[in-house]
Amino acid sequence: MEFLEPFRKEVARTDGVLLCDYSRATAPFRRFWGIPTLGIDSTRATDYRPAVAAALGAAGDRPLFMLTPFGSDGPESLGWGLLFRDTYVGVLLRQERYQLPRTIRRIPVTWSLYRIPKGRAPPVSAPARAFARGFDDGSAGMAGFAPGAKTWGSAPSGCVVCAGQEIPFPEAGAPPNAPALLIVSHQEDETPAVLAVRCGSDTLPASSSHDLGNGWRAARFERAEPWAGSLAIVVMQGACAVTDILAVIPGTPSLHRSGPESRVLPWRSIAVAPARWTRAESRVAVRAASGPCVLLALVCGPREADSPARQSLSLGIGAAAGNGSLSVEAGAWQWLGWLSEAPPSDEEVAWVTASTSPAWTPAGSRGAKEFGVLLQRIAVIPLSPLPPE
Repeated sequence: MEFLEPFRKEVARTDGVLLCDYSRATAPFRRFWGIPTLGIDSTRATDYRPAVAAALGAAGDRPLFMLTPFGSDGPESLGWGLLFRDTYVGVLLRQERYQLPRTIRRIPVTWSLYRIPKGRAPPVSAPARAFARGFDDGSAGMAGFAPGAKTWGSAPSGCVVCAGQEIPFPEAGAPPNAPALLIVSHQEDETPAVLAVRCGSDTLPASSSHDLGNGWRAARFERAEPWAGSLAIVVMQGACAVTDILAVIPGTPSLHRSGPESRVLPWRSIAVAPARWTRAESRVAVRAASGPCVLLALVCGPREADSPARQSLSLGIGAAAGNGSLSVEAGAWQWLGWLSEAPPSDEEVAWVTASTSPAWTPAGSRGAKEFGVLLQRIAVIPLSPLPPE
């Protein structure tokens, strides 16, 4: 009760209505303090939109708030404004086998209070910066995903390149007619590594660099002339682990993917973050301006005995959904990319549709049907020129 008091004050100050992402936490607000509160069972609810719409209708002119113990990616993708955040440290006895518990463990849980805007959010003025989000047990800004976050699959690995070193492109090189390349890397330092591409005797700096969250970054390179001669990725400053090379191909909705190749430089495994199972068709909220953009997804295919031998995934915004299916590797994480066109909108929230084929149902599952692939991160990178960061 003492921990929840600052949250109560914020809601009561404006005579607000509360949504709560953990049903057990609703009791003190509703029963003790008399605040109209609706609890959402995150283990079953995979689409919060009906609950939010119902709460907005019931609130009338009163403000609507959301209290959640989950991450900020979902609320931020919907444009909800953060009002207050605090961490509660729970103390539990450690279970012991064949003896009484002797030790305790502390579990920190960070709670956040958001204000849900009413009506349409203001449009995003182009050009917009890249937007990226991850996934956890909360389903804000999601629809049609299987409940519960998973940490699963072989860890992605990247070729470690330090300042002054370079790594050659794969033997096939970059498609000659690709107007743009995206090089995805992971780094543990807070200061971004500076990448360049050596094309023959020319060294091209990145036209832009995008933070994909959780240590991931994407550097964008553009060239009007064909990519010819020997190609290599050069690290001008810092260090990173290069994992994927994605090429934009004119007239093709999906990006050509390849990986770095080196028998000299070391390779490093990258920790797997929580992810969510898609279904045959799932939707994710993102914040992006209208216009051409690149959709990136860090995905992993199932490796179960009863899962399909091959699966394909496509991402798109609006009418572009379902185009450019790409094969997803089973049991391994990889970045895939698609070109899309975000239609003009009077809202700053767009919904990306992820379509998986074929969907599959685990053997012996009770009610779990039409599983797709695991999705760990998704990013939207506008192709219009960006202002300097």
